[in-house]
Amino acid sequence: MAKNRTTAPPAEPALLTLSDRERALLRALGPWVGPVLLVAVGLYMVHYSWGRLTDPLVDFGRELYVAWRLAAGDRLYADVAYFNGPLSPYVNAAIFRLLGVSLRSLMLANLAVLAGVVALVYHLVGRLSDRLTATAAGVLVLTLLAFGHHSWVGNYNFATPYSHEATHGLALSLAGLAMLGAYLRSGRWGWLAGAGLALGLTLLTKVEVGLAAGVALGGGTLLALATSPLPTRRRWVHAGVFVLAGLVPIGVAWALLARVLPAELAWRGVLGSWLHATNPALSAMPFYRRMMGLAEWPRQLAWIAVWTVGYGLFWGLLAWVGRRLGDGARRSLLAGLVTAAVLLGLTLALWRVFWFADALMPLPVLLGGLLAW
Repeated sequence: MAKNRTTAPPAEPALLTLSDRERALLRALGPWVGPVLLVAVGLYMVHYSWGRLTDPLVDFGRELYVAWRLAAGDRLYADVAYFNGPLSPYVNAAIFRLLGVSLRSLMLANLAVLAGVVALVYHLVGRLSDRLTATAAGVLVLTLLAFGHHSWVGNYNFATPYSHEATHGLALSLAGLAMLGAYLRSGRWGWLAGAGLALGLTLLTKVEVGLAAGVALGGGTLLALATSPLPTRRRWVHAGVFVLAGLVPIGVAWALLARVLPAELAWRGVLGSWLHATNPALSAMPFYRRMMGLAEWPRQLAWIAVWTVGYGLFWGLLAWVGRRLGDGARRSLLAGLVTAAVLLGLTLALWRVFWFADALMPLPVLLGGLLAW
């Protein structure tokens, strides 16, 4: 009697299967896809924007003039009036001496700073999420921020910035955050010293950037040391390393300025815009009050409340619709269509009533809520 034999079904052709070598190749190439894409986008944006990046008549001429005069031998704060810290003017003057006095020299240096900013954004966002999100963040920086031209004045980009203190300060702040993250992972005090050095350099740019960097790096270091398993004595040592490293750039800047300026004027230069920000004669000027949102502040608070309530009602309505629709792919699609329709309808109905540039007025409320949460 013959035994029953079960025959396996014929194997289907492996059209989509990968060999071990192909999998290894994909794993090897995976980390490089994002950086290569960012380089390609950056090169395209430079090519597309070259020669159309700056306004030669409005504001940016100051950045060129100050660096040119310093490169020619003038003294900042004595021969050239200036209201920010000394870092950026002397960096730009050094670029002019090295590459020659020209707009192209400064733009090339600024593009190098931009490359560092994008690399740091990719690194930091990648540490918080994944490579896809980090790549998307880098692309947004390049397309919307670095080469953006969102007003009639072409000064607000990274290649020809309105203020080099902003771009230099941002790059130094991100570098400080990256080094603080490396300290959190490794516990090596050298990284903490680097973060303190970056903060000290940032304080030599302008008050807005320096204040933000001080809160982020100073607060982050404080929290890191407060939760560290290190003995109390070593925590104090690491805190001292951070503070001393931050004071080094400030001391060096004062010493260099004091060689050509009176000591008091050198200190005023090192403090830069920190002194001007606390000058009541300047902070009371209508222009600065309007820029800071302090002009007609009751009206500003009222509009913040209006926009906040409007956002709350809008997202509350959509949340209620989503709960009524329930789960499922079709219902999710329907909820998305309802959202788009409501947004379009509100925009068409209110665009003559509201100034939509104020749509971000509730941002402090949102950030405060997120911080509290």
